[in-house]
Amino acid sequence: MYLLLTPLLSLALPFIKLESIQDTIPKAQHSEQIDEAIQVMELLPKMIPGEHDGKKVNVEFALPIIFEVE
Repeated sequence: MYLLLTPLLSLALPFIKLESIQDTIPKAQHSEQIDEAIQVMELLPKMIPGEHDGKKVNVEFALPIIFEVE
């Protein structure tokens, strides 16, 4: 099976105040790319939550993933 893979997958990762990923929705042409992106996200270290005026707030973080297909 051959897949025409786009080389770039962009993820919008909303982080909640408790330093975890919430409602992550990867967007890709193929489910194989999404599966790989989820595996990459699981390897990410625990994030430091954002702060505004001394209070922890929800923030969004974009993570571009570039696929190298051989």
